[in-house]
Amino acid sequence: MELINAYDLYKLEETDELLETGLQSLDALLGGGISPGTFLEIVGLSATGKSQFCMQLAVNLQKNKTKKDSVYVDTEGGFHTKRICDIATNVLKAMEPLESLKYIQVSRCRDLVELTSAIHRLELLVQQDPKIGLVIVDSVAMPLRGENDYALRSRLEISRILSKLAASYRLIVNFQMSHRPNTCFWLCPPDANSRSSSIFLVKSPSAMNGSVQFKITEGGLMEI
Repeated sequence: MELINAYDLYKLEETDELLETGLQSLDALLGGGISPGTFLEIVGLSATGKSQFCMQLAVNLQKNKTKKDSVYVDTEGGFHTKRICDIATNVLKAMEPLESLKYIQVSRCRDLVELTSAIHRLELLVQQDPKIGLVIVDSVAMPLRGENDYALRSRLEISRILSKLAASYRLIVNFQMSHRPNTCFWLCPPDANSRSSSIFLVKSPSAMNGSVQFKITEGGLMEI
């Protein structure tokens, strides 16, 4: 068992750079943004903006001074370089949009075997590149489809590895269908009387629950 003095942990957390979500009111709920060490889950129905939000986080990370790199594990084809460039045009005013792609490493996994292999290689990748500040797994719904014992064991094992990565390396890890997130966002589509979608902060160790309305634009998720 590894122990760290609480005061030393406090001083470490003081030096952390927060990750802005791009939604000002959501960042306010989070005390300025998502903290390193967060094991995050983004849930919601299909086409509610989950992948859009993930790509926006990968771009927003590049505004930070130290850990700018991210790893995007894509199992459903949700990652698109053009969308990254569109978001970067809106978010990173001083950077050529194509340059933003250089800060994102992508692993495309077509089945559970490839996903498991990619997850087990992550720790070595993080050790080799200390500038990695964000790991996104989008998502496990396809490779872990079904509720048989093997799928459940695999999901728990992936959750365990990613949770350890977040804590050990002060990373922000986003993993859909986690069994143990410490922070959870719930994305909801517009209802019959509204054109705006909503994102709910439903779980956080350090923030009050709340919600923010947004719409999906060419430049990413925009608050309404």
